[in-house]
Amino acid sequence: MLEILDAVIATAAVALGLSLIVQAIQQIIKQGFELKSSYMRDELLALFGVSTRLAADSAQKLLPVASFSEAGKEHITRLVDELEKRFKGIGYKDIDLIEFIDPTKLKEIVRSLPLRDIVPPKVEEDYEKIVREIEEEIDRWLDLSKKAFQDHYARKMKVWAFGISALIVMAMNVNLIDTYTLFSTNKSVREAAIAMGERLTSLSSDSLAKLVGVDTLKTKSDSLIVADIRSRAGAVEKIIEDKSFQPFGWQGAALARIRSRSPLENVFVIPFGWLGMTLLVSLGAPFWYDLLKSVMGVKELLKKK
Repeated sequence: MLEILDAVIATAAVALGLSLIVQAIQQIIKQGFELKSSYMRDELLALFGVSTRLAADSAQKLLPVASFSEAGKEHITRLVDELEKRFKGIGYKDIDLIEFIDPTKLKEIVRSLPLRDIVPPKVEEDYEKIVREIEEEIDRWLDLSKKAFQDHYARKMKVWAFGISALIVMAMNVNLIDTYTLFSTNKSVREAAIAMGERLTSLSSDSLAKLVGVDTLKTKSDSLIVADIRSRAGAVEKIIEDKSFQPFGWQGAALARIRSRSPLENVFVIPFGWLGMTLLVSLGAPFWYDLLKSVMGVKELLKKK
């Protein structure tokens, strides 16, 4: 019974380690390509009436500001550009951080925008009405569009996580079927993986998040961002180089296992094993961290009995 539980713990430890690698790479990609900023920009464009592919969900839930119904896309894009400039002027680097700003401050920023120059002349005479409509829409945005952005962004990140998980699993050749079989039959490898899991779960959840997180809440120079990304990459390398991962890969014992099977067996075992591990890893490090701690607690209770 304990051996089966140990095999489960070892497999979960590998999933946690790989999830941390995926999370670190995902953070680097988000930082490098400013994904969150681009998604927030689309949400803001939808707020002012420009429908975008990424903001389709929000556009269906919210009616755009009425005064901008006849404004051209170029006018709205300029408005969002100006909003981003004002936002950076108060000490934030990316427009995605607009979700953390106080609504009163956001309204002040909107009032400072050159709306008379941006909106078409047809609605310029009713300037105060436009401003009031925008402020009312901001209140609605904070309640509805903001939540829609978070949900939409979370879904997009899950897609990214799945794709990165698949690439990592295939690159490292971590096959779920082979992994569990190996841990079930090889005590030394199983214990090495369990030891890695114990080291990771000995950290607090906050410490684990900081291990692979990139802090973008305040303005940073490009050099500091690069240094931050490099330090996260270093954390990823340490996890990859852990001895628990040596049984995997495209050489040594892992390659020998592939060669020991017939081509027909490999056609079944390898793709389905990769898919299974990808699905597990894409669940995320927080999931495996909590599960691993729980299973280890169950193991301790069984050992006492």
